[in-house]
Amino acid sequence: MSTQPPRFTTIADGLVAQVIESTVLPVNLMTLLTQLRAVREAPALRPVGTRISCTQGLHDLQPWRQGVWRSRELRLSLCTYCGAVEVRDVSVDLLSGVSTGRNLPRRRDAILGWYSGSRPQGRVFV
Repeated sequence: MSTQPPRFTTIADGLVAQVIESTVLPVNLMTLLTQLRAVREAPALRPVGTRISCTQGLHDLQPWRQGVWRSRELRLSLCTYCGAVEVRDVSVDLLSGVSTGRNLPRRRDAILGWYSGSRPQGRVFV
């Protein structure tokens, strides 16, 4: 069994990020956006450019879009500086056949992945 070396790609402002292959989300952000249903969209945000804290993984995330994709409710947040997109699963967590008792069903809040900032080929899952 051979293991392939990690793949890297250039993202916003010449930064390099490792590409992580995932079966959870589409490789390209535009593919995800076209498949997202029942979309709630915040006013248009326009990234202004990467700052040092973005390169350290500290993004200024603002709510951008929310919708349903493959029976999961997703919330997408956009960094106002570099344009990176965080994708979270915020679906209601229900187990079939299990009573919630006196508690209300809870929402998940799991990060499914990130899309890199703007680049010529579009945002890519990293």
